[in-house]
Amino acid sequence: MIKKINHIKNFGVFQNYKRTGDIQDFTNLNIIYGWNYSGKTTISRIFQHFERTEKNPDYSSAEFEIENHNGDKFNEQKQCIDDRIIRTF
Repeated sequence: MIKKINHIKNFGVFQNYKRTGDIQDFTNLNIIYGWNYSGKTTISRIFQHFERTEKNPDYSSAEFEIENHNGDKFNEQKQCIDDRIIRTF
């Protein structure tokens, strides 16, 4: 299961995001909400990257890293997360 997003670079509204401070980790059920143009769709596109196991052609220079609860890290190069199926709606 995905635990957190460590960093996002050159992807949508996130030009150089690095996780800092006290941000709550993801759990079994997560609701992402916010103002228009605050990054909700961009985050879903990162998850979609792992669902489709391919880069988004609109963001070919993007870099990002997510981490699971085991401490394993996955990025735009390492596209397979465990044996789990990811669905993005």
